[in-house]
Amino acid sequence: MQLNNIENRSNQYDIAIDSGAELQIQAAIDSPDDVRIKADDGSLVDAPITAGNVRAADDVKIKARGNIEVAGAVEAFDRIELSARNDLTLLSQASLTGLDDGKARFVYLHAGDELNLDGFINAERIVVC
Repeated sequence: MQLNNIENRSNQYDIAIDSGAELQIQAAIDSPDDVRIKADDGSLVDAPITAGNVRAADDVKIKARGNIEVAGAVEAFDRIELSARNDLTLLSQASLTGLDDGKARFVYLHAGDELNLDGFINAERIVVC
């Protein structure tokens, strides 16, 4: 599955993406609330994922049964959670931050195998396992 542009303008609902296989996101995902992404194979995030409008409940969750590779910006006011069954890679041009480059309240990173963090993380609290 390849996604090129997703925007939630309703101000009411989360964006939830559940791919039965590999998932590539190559354009911005913008939501006034939560963004949840799940891929049964691997995830490649190559563009910004933005969630939130300064509300504590707003977060970004990306889970994959394979690898996760982040090459763009992931922004959330509250929580950013990335969980890969295999490898989790944050490339050098990638960033995990709060909205408008502020601090996210909590960043959780989990890799079942290799964890490569070459990008930028700005958070009040970071848990890596």
